[in-house]
Amino acid sequence: MSHFVIKPTLDNLAAYPLIYDQVRQLSQHYLRHCVTLDELKTIGLALWQLLKQDATLTPQPLIIECDDKTVLGLPWECVYHPELGFLGKHPDYTLSRRVSSDQALARPPTGPLNIVLFTAQPEKNTARLDLEIEQHTVREVLQPFINAGKVQFYAPHDGRFNTFVELLHRQSWHLVLLSGHGIIKAEEQSFTHSETIKGGFQAANRSELKTVHKLKRPLAAFKAGPQAVIHSEAAAYFVFESEEGEGELISAQTLADVFKGTTVQCVVMAACQSAHFSADNPEANLIMPLVQAGIPHLIGMREPLIDRAGSVFVRTLCKALAQQARIDDAVQQGRRAMTQLLAGNEVWHNAQSADDPSLVQWCLPTLVSQAPTEALVNWDFSPQAHPPTQVGSQIALPKVFIGRRRELRTLGEALYTGTIQRLVIQGKGGLGKTALAGQLAITLAEQGYRILAYQAGNPQNFQSTLKQALNPLSAFEEERDKTESAAFGPDLETHLKTICQQKWVFWLDNLERLQNPDDGSFTDKTLQNTLDILSQWESPQLRILVTTRRAIPQITDYPNYLLNRPNFSDFSRHLENQGLHYPLPERLPIYQILSGNFKGIQLLQSLSPSQDATILKKQLILVRRYLQAYLRL
Repeated sequence: MSHFVIKPTLDNLAAYPLIYDQVRQLSQHYLRHCVTLDELKTIGLALWQLLKQDATLTPQPLIIECDDKTVLGLPWECVYHPELGFLGKHPDYTLSRRVSSDQALARPPTGPLNIVLFTAQPEKNTARLDLEIEQHTVREVLQPFINAGKVQFYAPHDGRFNTFVELLHRQSWHLVLLSGHGIIKAEEQSFTHSETIKGGFQAANRSELKTVHKLKRPLAAFKAGPQAVIHSEAAAYFVFESEEGEGELISAQTLADVFKGTTVQCVVMAACQSAHFSADNPEANLIMPLVQAGIPHLIGMREPLIDRAGSVFVRTLCKALAQQARIDDAVQQGRRAMTQLLAGNEVWHNAQSADDPSLVQWCLPTLVSQAPTEALVNWDFSPQAHPPTQVGSQIALPKVFIGRRRELRTLGEALYTGTIQRLVIQGKGGLGKTALAGQLAITLAEQGYRILAYQAGNPQNFQSTLKQALNPLSAFEEERDKTESAAFGPDLETHLKTICQQKWVFWLDNLERLQNPDDGSFTDKTLQNTLDILSQWESPQLRILVTTRRAIPQITDYPNYLLNRPNFSDFSRHLENQGLHYPLPERLPIYQILSGNFKGIQLLQSLSPSQDATILKKQLILVRRYLQAYLRL
């Protein structure tokens, strides 16, 4: 399609010598979250003037084309037209950058669109991000396209660099989303501290919604401001997870090297300053080495990024691309979505300016592309609709699974590789056994498995669930189950052999409800016979996940994972997510008195919220009493 290419040069900049100081000041204000709309407009107008373009502008894609690093360091995404306003978020335009490349651009691969969302959240030294919410919202918005066979999606819970490298080369990906912490630091600076910018979202009705920002920098560099690294040899890094849960810094060049030889069309770096173009330090950039490595489309963030802004952008971008939008149009849609980060009952608090700092996040996404008006894949193919991923019981799960990242990583890897094929998750009620097993099953489903879900205590017995796996389109009524019960037994081995020829996860929940109190045997004979038969077979494509409060004598050969209470950080974030916005000093006694039990949070929610310490203590004592009764069930 037609587009307008603008080629700014150093000669253009000669008439505006103050622009560099303005850009440096803008970066400093982004670090302190005190950027104003007037400041953004002033720089945007200056950028428009130095382009020396006619004010008449036909609606079309706009491409800033330049190879000079000095010119590239200017914030072109906030260019302001005197009549049209900010072009980077205007609905009739798109705004992207293009640099020359020695590599010829190949034709887009044929769909479906393969997307991987790779998140990294070190347990130590970094501010906590809402990556679980980001995973959930992206998966939710893509689900219709996944069901239709137009998109394949995978979001692992493993942020290690080695896992990322293996994943890149294990299968063909088109869109790679890297979400986490990005930093720019000098070689002599250590990675031992973290800071978050003061500020967050606050509901107008006193209940707060505090937001963590995707800013991760060494403490010394942050306190000294950007000048602390500008005048030294600095480099850009993405923070992956180490085996010990700490941050592992991977340089931009190392990251670029692992993409060589892949089919990746677009990389999105949803991390602070991943697209920070500095004229003083042009090499300190996460996306340009990837451009030089031949990735056709790169998207990064020019300045520190608010966590919610990054999530909104990624979700909107993914949906637009799944709807077959061009890459530049998808980015433009993402920018516009970032202009509305606050809910109706929220205001920004602790800001150092009169303006809402979330309003100036939209211009941070930077698209550097060889062909910004192209689609990521060739959509001229016949998508194959997927059968239902899950059959059987509709087991209730939390809308967003928070925490347990180490368990998800270690257990998920073992289940996927087959190191563990059968697993019992045992623990007290309310610790999240069902939620953890469900999340493990969902992750396996994203890797091609189907889920047979059975929850003991539901009206549907195990035999009915097993029949749905054999023929998911059939509806088996209770009376029909009773009449066919005798015939089903002798054929059980045949049916199980059929199932074991495909990739299935048997998710068996709350099995303690089926245990005979005298000897622990199961009261559901079909379930007992199934487990007996499967224990004698080698079934490399079958995974079995069992949750129970008590030990099960019949399956003592299964690896048993004893689930303990969550750590305080996960519990605290779960409180916030459930709308219980207690100050930090009050969260610790809640955690201690309730022993980190999620069921206790549900019970606490049923009471009137109070910030009074005496009332809260009485409520916690009451909740603990009910919780003790619940745990005896």
